[in-house]
Amino acid sequence: MQKKLFTSMMLLVCSALTIFAGVVVFICYHTYRGAAFSELRNTANIIAMTDADPAVIGDKIDKTVEEYHIRVTFIDSAGKVVFDSDEDIVDMDNHADRQEVKQALKEGEGEDERLSETLDKTCCYYAIAYHGGVLRLARTRSSMITIVGSVFALLICAVGILLVIATVISIKLSENVMRPIHELVRRFDLSGESETDGEAAEKLDKGNVYEELEPVAETAEKLLDETHRIVRRLKKEKEKFSLITEKMAEGMILLDSDNTVLSVNRTALQLFNPNYDPASKMKLYDFTTEPQLWSLLEGLHDSNSARGIIKMGDQSWRTFLNKTEYAGKFGIVIILANVTESLRSEEIRRDFSANVSHELKTPLTTIKGFGEMMENGIITGADDIKRYGGTIYRESERLLSLINDIIRLSEIEDENSRSHMEQVNLLAAARDCEEILANKAETHGIEIAVSGEEVSVTGDRSYLVEMLLNLMDNSIKYNHEGGHVRTTIKALEKGAQIEVADDGIGISEADRERVFERFYRVDKSRSKETGGTGLGLSIVKHIVGLHGGTLDIKSALGKGTAITVFIPYSHDDAEEE
Repeated sequence: MQKKLFTSMMLLVCSALTIFAGVVVFICYHTYRGAAFSELRNTANIIAMTDADPAVIGDKIDKTVEEYHIRVTFIDSAGKVVFDSDEDIVDMDNHADRQEVKQALKEGEGEDERLSETLDKTCCYYAIAYHGGVLRLARTRSSMITIVGSVFALLICAVGILLVIATVISIKLSENVMRPIHELVRRFDLSGESETDGEAAEKLDKGNVYEELEPVAETAEKLLDETHRIVRRLKKEKEKFSLITEKMAEGMILLDSDNTVLSVNRTALQLFNPNYDPASKMKLYDFTTEPQLWSLLEGLHDSNSARGIIKMGDQSWRTFLNKTEYAGKFGIVIILANVTESLRSEEIRRDFSANVSHELKTPLTTIKGFGEMMENGIITGADDIKRYGGTIYRESERLLSLINDIIRLSEIEDENSRSHMEQVNLLAAARDCEEILANKAETHGIEIAVSGEEVSVTGDRSYLVEMLLNLMDNSIKYNHEGGHVRTTIKALEKGAQIEVADDGIGISEADRERVFERFYRVDKSRSKETGGTGLGLSIVKHIVGLHGGTLDIKSALGKGTAITVFIPYSHDDAEEE
């Protein structure tokens, strides 16, 4: 706008200067013309005052008018040229039809301006009645171009100076007019940080605003204040939305009706395309090559929502797609929730239920069968009753042990039923377990030993003792006669290490990763003979997890097994150390 304003002003100035130059030339021309006729009139009057005879006037006139470049001609009443100071009168035409001659004969004087046929130049003519004829004086007139040329240099200088002055004034004036408008435009530029939250908007300096622009400025001021309030609110909403979506564990993708990605949070980026540029306006088909997501998206053609589970690597994501509509336009919201652990827990629960049913069914079937036989009198002999009664007792013990282990495992998994944490001396706890298992080890011909350092950790004593009992008991059960079970306690920089090692039957590489699963048995026949429930190592795993520890197992078939447990110190343990 400032450029247009400046251009308009300069066009106006140039037009004014052109008119000015024309007026100057016109005035100069008419001034020169008036001066020429005035000079001719004065000279004619001077000659007329001499009242000389026209026949002898020539000698006097030649010297008088020579220095003024004036041509003198005497014409009689019939129009015949009697005398001419510049030309030969023999070849001259009759002048009775000349305007100035006719006017002088009629009115006493006359004047005219025309092209002279004799001189072939434009001349100014002045004639007066003289001695019965006409005395005419003429002078060649300079052309308009000659006049302009005479004042051209002065005129150019004047116009140039005026043009420079007008240019400077135009620039300053256009800047002054546009300054408040520019200020308004600058303040309406919301891309910058011209205003911070909680601060009043910068007010426009009304002293720099022209009176005609004040209503516009006031309206713009109100509009600007409202705009800033809206922008601040939108910024807060955007920040709140970004904070929520970026901290979400779930993935979120927003699409428009053309499946162009409008927004995507951190989780979805890491899942599908970590190198995605939000400014690229990428289509979903370019954003990810995951065919399962495309398949779900195609399902939206026939409905407003779709859902399914997408498996990526070892993770499962439950995916929800919903159409949304706003202001006549629709988009798509995609939410992805990680359900890997949930599905795994469901699978574990299903397996657990199946295993529990199977494990409970076997002893119950045995007890029921033998009890029914005794009830019907099929078993009557004392030896048979003793033998079958012993079987019923052992199966009952196995059933009770299984139920106790299941209850214990449920208690450990239930966070609300956790016992009181206290300082536990692991070496003392291991020696207590050694004492409890000494008789069983002796029965199986196993040498059991505990050694190590005095080290205490914060934990549930009953759980830690149960963990040690299960590890040491397993080493006894799955050992050879004459074998060894060694439990070692060590104090490390960040926690305590417990190692239970034996030289028993060992575990194959295929079974090594599964021994901590519920009801999993490496040697099912030996477990049945020793009364194992298949839950011991699973309980150990949960107890270690409860205390924030880690498990490691090393084993080889026929060479024994070594299970290492690491229990970290708590903050209080570290201070005591």
